[in-house]
Amino acid sequence: MKEATTMGTTTLGTTMMGATKETMEEISIDDTKPATKPALKLQPMVHVEDMAASIRFYEALGGDLITASRDGDWAQIALGGAEIGLLAHPANPEQNEGQVELNFESEESLDALQERLQAAGVKIARGAADEAYGAQLQIESPDGLLVKINRLDPHTFE
Repeated sequence: MKEATTMGTTTLGTTMMGATKETMEEISIDDTKPATKPALKLQPMVHVEDMAASIRFYEALGGDLITASRDGDWAQIALGGAEIGLLAHPANPEQNEGQVELNFESEESLDALQERLQAAGVKIARGAADEAYGAQLQIESPDGLLVKINRLDPHTFE
């Protein structure tokens, strides 16, 4: 990735496989604004039917239960630098709530991860397979939520 700075604006251009694309995507960032920590933190919320099974599922992925409500309706899981909320009741269609798709990036071999998850009883929706950007393993949560785990090939983006 190449970076150029002009009059307080940083422009990032993408370079793929060693050559700049003719129609480069550009993102302009106003770096004249003071760098402050955002007041918001993304916390995806997943509606689950079985809280205990869901906690075990995310723990099998390497997550840690960090807090939960006394009534067992809500739990917060730390996983890979992120937090995922679990809510033990259906999404409310009147508030346009819905399920979410979760994608993770793995630093370990997807074959090794797949073996470990299978041993923990996690349902494998699609085994580790080659993709244009690396490889992907697809698993299913106890509630049927498709979870995709990617292992990116760093040479793809050079």
